[in-house]
Amino acid sequence: GVYTDWMAQPSRIGLSHDHSVRVSGGSQGTRYELFGRFGNVEGVMKDDFRKRYGLGFTLEHYAPHGFSFTNRTNFSYNDIQQTPYGSFSNYARMNPYDRIRDSYGEYLTVLSWNQNNPLYEASLGSYDRSSNQSLSNDFDVRWNINDQFRMTTHWNLRLNNNYQEIFTSPLSGSYRDETDLSRKGSMSQSNGKGISYSGNLDNRIKIARDQLGAT
Repeated sequence: GVYTDWMAQPSRIGLSHDHSVRVSGGSQGTRYELFGRFGNVEGVMKDDFRKRYGLGFTLEHYAPHGFSFTNRTNFSYNDIQQTPYGSFSNYARMNPYDRIRDSYGEYLTVLSWNQNNPLYEASLGSYDRSSNQSLSNDFDVRWNINDQFRMTTHWNLRLNNNYQEIFTSPLSGSYRDETDLSRKGSMSQSNGKGISYSGNLDNRIKIARDQLGAT
């Protein structure tokens, strides 16, 4: 009388939504734009999500006599959590004649063929979380000094920061055969930071055709 639909246990109908707002304006050769964005993507596995945040600002100025500049600043932040239910393929291989819980309503820890109960594993509070953030700034200048001489320059600066934290409960079945209590459970953290920058300066001379003369 037992037929467990294992594949229905960790899955869900995920809800994803994205929102953005943009404000722009300017006058007399100056233009600005400010925007913000938030998005949340839920996967088909329970407790899985990707949250995205973004902010940006652009300023452009066009002055008389051919001088102009543009500055763009963007910030993004991503918050990511992996599902604690593990891989969906594990549920596709489970025996449908195994019960999920015992007669007291508690999760069974070990199933047939000596398999760990993935639903019990998901209830232990183990997690895999990560985040990354990026800040970039681009600055462009163009100056038409006269009809023959033009100067352009571009500069870019980018900062990155990545973080990940993984915790496995000491009650996990992966430590079932470990007798040393001090070796049960694990926690790992990683943090990476980076900075990159680049720039160039370009000077060009433009010669009009009527100044070249006939050949």
